[in-house]
Amino acid sequence: MNTTLELTKLIFLLELIFIFCYYCWIPELSTGKSGQVFEWTFSSFFTLNLASFQVQNRKWRRAYKALYRFLRYVLRQDYFAEAICWTSSGNTGTDSPISAPSNTQTSFTPGSNFTSGSSLTEKEFTAWFVGFTEAEGNFYIKTTNSKKTDSGTVDFNFRIKLHIDDRETLEMIQNRLGFGSISTSQSDTVMLTISKIEDLKKLIALFNENPLMSTKSLDFKDFAKGFSLYFTYFNRSMPAEIYNQIYNLKLGMNDSRILSTNQINDLKDKVIITDYWLLGFTEGDGSFCTNKFKPVYSITQNLKNRFILEAIQNFLSNLRPQGFSLNEQVTIEGLTLNANIGDNARTNIAVLNISNFDLLYFFILPFFQNLKFQSRKGIDFTYWCFLIKLHKSGLYYTTEGRDLIFRIARSMNQNRYSTNPKGPVNLVPILEINELLNKKLPSNIIEAAASTANYNQFVTSLSRENRSTLIGKTVWIYIKEDDGSLTKLDGSPFKTHTQAKIALGLNATNSIITRTLDKEILYLNKYLFFSNEQESI
Repeated sequence: MNTTLELTKLIFLLELIFIFCYYCWIPELSTGKSGQVFEWTFSSFFTLNLASFQVQNRKWRRAYKALYRFLRYVLRQDYFAEAICWTSSGNTGTDSPISAPSNTQTSFTPGSNFTSGSSLTEKEFTAWFVGFTEAEGNFYIKTTNSKKTDSGTVDFNFRIKLHIDDRETLEMIQNRLGFGSISTSQSDTVMLTISKIEDLKKLIALFNENPLMSTKSLDFKDFAKGFSLYFTYFNRSMPAEIYNQIYNLKLGMNDSRILSTNQINDLKDKVIITDYWLLGFTEGDGSFCTNKFKPVYSITQNLKNRFILEAIQNFLSNLRPQGFSLNEQVTIEGLTLNANIGDNARTNIAVLNISNFDLLYFFILPFFQNLKFQSRKGIDFTYWCFLIKLHKSGLYYTTEGRDLIFRIARSMNQNRYSTNPKGPVNLVPILEINELLNKKLPSNIIEAAASTANYNQFVTSLSRENRSTLIGKTVWIYIKEDDGSLTKLDGSPFKTHTQAKIALGLNATNSIITRTLDKEILYLNKYLFFSNEQESI
C-alpha cells in the first residue's frame, strides 16, 4: 500500500470536513480571531500535504490544488468582509456607528475576489482583459532572415510578462481564454505566451470585437495585418515580398512607433472608458501607493498615451460622489473630482495623480470598492483603504496612528514581493488595525479629519510646537555603518526639519530631508532620514 497516497487521501477528506463545518455547523469560525485560527489551521494542512506531492498521482494533486484555492477564496471573501467592515462603531467620537448613504454598500470588501476570474461575467472579464492588455500586453513579431533566400521565417507572439509572485493572475487569464502557455522567463518574472495559429486567430477575433484604445491598438492592427499575410502562405514558401512587408510592419511597432498628430487625434475620438476596463488598466499600470505616507492613486503612461489619461480624467470627473460620512457635518455636495496630469519631458512620461483625501474618500475608494480585483493589487487596495480610513478617522494625527500608517505603507506594493532584497515585508495584521480604529479620539481631531478644509483650519489654529508634532515634522537621523547596521545620530529625534538640518550643518532652506524622508536614500553615502524610530543594530 502506498502510504503517501493514503495520507494524501486522509488529509483531503479532513479538509472536506472542515469546509462542511465552516458553512453548516460552525459559522462563527468565519469571524474574528477564530477565522484567523481556522485559516492558520488550514495552511498547516497545506504545508503537510506538500510533502505528499512526491506521489505520482496527478488526479490527487490537481484535486488538492483546486480545493486549496477554493478554500483560500472562501477565507478571503468571508474573513476580509468581516475584518474590514466600515459600519462598525469606531473613531466617530460618539457612541453611534458610522453610517453609510443609502446608495452605497454597508460593508467594505475590496478585492474579495483577488484572483478569481470566474467571479466576473464574460462581459466584465473581457473589458478587464482589454484594459489589462493595454497596460501589460505585448504584440511581438519575430523575423529571421534566411541566408539562402531573400525571404525568411516569421513567428507571431502575444505576451504578458509579470512578476513571479503574480503567476496566479496569468493562470486566471489562461483559464478564462482557454489557451496560452505560462513559463518562467527569468528568476523573478513569469510570462503568458500565445503563439499557436488557432489561438492567435481567437485572440485577434477577441480584440477585433473589443478594440484596444491606446497606441497599442496600432500595434495590434499591424500585428493582425502581418498575421493575415503570414497565414495566406501558411505551410507554403513565403515570397520575399510578403516577408519584407511583415518585416517592415515589425520595424514600426511598439517602442519604434512614431505617431503623427492626426493619428493621436483619431485615437482620441475612439476612447470609451468603462468600469472594468479601468480596473484592468489600473491593475496593470496604476498604483494605490503613498507619498510621505499619505494615500495616492496614480497611473503612469508614456507621453504618447497622454490622451488615455485625459479620457480617464474625464471619466472620473463624471463619477457621482459617494462614500461613508464620518459624521453628519461632512458635506460632499458640489464636490467634483479633478485629477491632475503632470508631464515629464525628460523621462517621457505623463502621470495622472489624485492625492486629495476628500476625492480619494468620496470618489476613488467607493468606485473601486464595487469592482472585483483580479490580481494581487487587490491586497494593496485593501491596505490603501485602511490608510484612508486612518487618515479620515483622525488617527493620522496621533502618534499611534502615524506609527501604524508607517508600517502599512512600508509593507505595500513591491515591498512585499518575494524578491525584495531585504526580504518580503509582512502585512500588518487586520485585527491590529481594527483595534486601533476602535479607539475613540478627541472631538477636535474628529472634526479636523472630516474634510481637507477643516484640517487646514485646525492646523492653523495650533501653536507652532503642537503643529510640528501633529503633522509629523519629527526626524530621526541614522548613520549607516559599513556593515549595514544603523546608529542613531546624537540628538535624534529632532522636533523639526530645521533642527535636523542644523545638526548636519545644512542651510535651513535645503530640501534634502523632505526629498529623502523614509525613502532609505543615503545622503552623503552616510545618513538616512526617518519619521519614525528605527531599530538600531
